[in-house]
Amino acid sequence: MSEKFVISPDTPEGQRKAIMTDDKIITVGAGAGTGKTWVLSNRYVRLLINDDKLLPRDILTLTYTEAAAGEMKQRIEARLKDATKNFSDRARLRELNDGFADSWISTIHSFAARLIRESGLSLDIDPRASVISAQQEQDFWDSLKSALEFANMTALAKAYCEKNIQDLAYSLDKDKTLSHAVNKWKAEALSDLARLAADIHASSGYTWEDMLNWSENDELITSTCRKVKEILLNEWQEVCKIWNALNLTDNKKSSQSEIIVKSLLDTLRADSQNYDSMKTFYSAVMSKNSGIRTFKALKEALGCNFAEWRDKRNQSLVKLSQIFTEDISDSELELRKTLLRFCAVSWAVWDTMKKKRGLLSFSDMI
Repeated sequence: MSEKFVISPDTPEGQRKAIMTDDKIITVGAGAGTGKTWVLSNRYVRLLINDDKLLPRDILTLTYTEAAAGEMKQRIEARLKDATKNFSDRARLRELNDGFADSWISTIHSFAARLIRESGLSLDIDPRASVISAQQEQDFWDSLKSALEFANMTALAKAYCEKNIQDLAYSLDKDKTLSHAVNKWKAEALSDLARLAADIHASSGYTWEDMLNWSENDELITSTCRKVKEILLNEWQEVCKIWNALNLTDNKKSSQSEIIVKSLLDTLRADSQNYDSMKTFYSAVMSKNSGIRTFKALKEALGCNFAEWRDKRNQSLVKLSQIFTEDISDSELELRKTLLRFCAVSWAVWDTMKKKRGLLSFSDMI
């Protein structure tokens, strides 16, 4: 591709490289107000100028808000106008300027909605569907919370669903395991669980029917626990490796917690592959109440103080480590199966409600 695009020689090297490179994948990381949109608009215009067959409709440009999308479109059009002041091919210039009416410069929501509208009957979605509002979405999950509190998911299912889903909801209303879960974790937490499960798995291409099938697959549930163990082991081993490399010595000011951690570390060094030792050590180090602060080697070795280092770790793994058990009892297995059924039925009601009302959520569009 012959280079026709020109930028100022004063352009910083990092910005110049991001604009002028022919690499197919580039990443620009910078803070607010540092010129990311300027770089993007220049790169966009460069592509149009260098490729005589390229039109704005051939370049997908996404952002998160309507205001940002509008500003981005204006900046790109203004940059094109400035870069083509001396353009000799007037027909091509007219083609480019007119092409912005059909461009893909929008929010992710608008992009997905446009795809759906233009796809006609090729998708199992009504092209006239609109994006669900935040309030409509919250209202549904609040109604699920209320149905849980009063053990009346059947009524919620009857409002939207066919008899097969109503029957599943009825069985959940009578399920003692789910009732115990509501008493222990409260309806709001379980409603949040169902909402998160639906969003994550829908975005990954699964359906509520898939989740319902998972609830009947004991081997799948236990194998998932093994996979979780593998993930946790990698985290524990990494943390243990970091601490094993530290030269920790007791001093008169060492806290009781630090003495315990050093003792655990000595045990770990004696058997570095011991599962229980790694878990115990990891839990002791990552505890918010560990009281570790005075080991002289910490800040130098970790590159920051201990609290900052600990908070940078994946907190989901920290929490999971606190509750994870390698062996699943029969009661634990039944609880997991029940929660999967609950999430699946909640997802089914959620999906049916949206279809009946002609609504789409963000995960639907993904």
